Amino acid sequence: MKKLTQFVLVFLLVCGVLIFTEISKKPEIAGSQIYFFDVGQGDAALIQEGDQQVLIDGGPDDKVLSELGRVMPAGDRKIEHMILTHPHADHIVGLNQVLERYEVGEVISTGVVSTSSQYLEFLNNIKTKNIPFKVPKVGDEIAPFTDGKIDFLWPGDTYLSKEIDNLNNSSLVFRFCTVMSCAIFTGDAEQDEQEDMVAYYAKENMLSEFESKIIKVAHHGSSNGTTDSLLQNVKAIHAVISVGADNQFGHPHEAALTLLKKYGLIIHRTDQNGTVRFILNKDGVFPE
Repeated sequence: MKKLTQFVLVFLLVCGVLIFTEISKKPEIAGSQIYFFDVGQGDAALIQEGDQQVLIDGGPDDKVLSELGRVMPAGDRKIEHMILTHPHADHIVGLNQVLERYEVGEVISTGVVSTSSQYLEFLNNIKTKNIPFKVPKVGDEIAPFTDGKIDFLWPGDTYLSKEIDNLNNSSLVFRFCTVMSCAIFTGDAEQDEQEDMVAYYAKENMLSEFESKIIKVAHHGSSNGTTDSLLQNVKAIHAVISVGADNQFGHPHEAALTLLKKYGLIIHRTDQNGTVRFILNKDGVFPE
């Protein structure tokens, strides 16, 4: 009788563990998800499908770690692709934290020269961990998911091993597309760099390469971070501004907000909405 009681208790315990495990599993989501994390005054975004991820920038501190832990599958400790748009502290500090705690498959950036302590730490982390470092040319692409790809639009290898007065204008600009929906990421590229980029694509008769349902507004919605010409060609529905509440720079500036409203864009702000998530699948784009 004692053995039977023990057996029943063990059986019930095992059943309880199995039920808890099933309940605690994160539901499978159809399509790709894009998270624009609320990391304060900085940029950090994640493109995810299943257990595959692309992390874009990491924000100004370690808050990105808690954001990743909240949305990545339990037990997943690998990020397949890490993209650094440019080596300013509000984009790179969190990436150093991620490099210390996650396995990273590859790092993609422009190779611009910067002597900031955060960027030197970043490069040392990559070297120490023997992580491949890639500088994409204009038109290069990767396919992180079966039905998803990233096209690198600008600036290619223009700034590889070179210094630039304004690091914002070295920002990597790229477009992620899955099935029929796209999102364009602009880093902190300012108006003059955006105009050069648009002029290049106009000359090549390739302006359709910008068309996207979502645009990550450049430079936290600063007055020099958005242009008519880019918005005209992106033809977006949703605009995301990654920005800290009550930041010292006054971002987003009224001029940028006015321009976005001129094009009828639905504006999502991390300082007001927290982390912004979109689901992209064959049926369209769905913000949450």
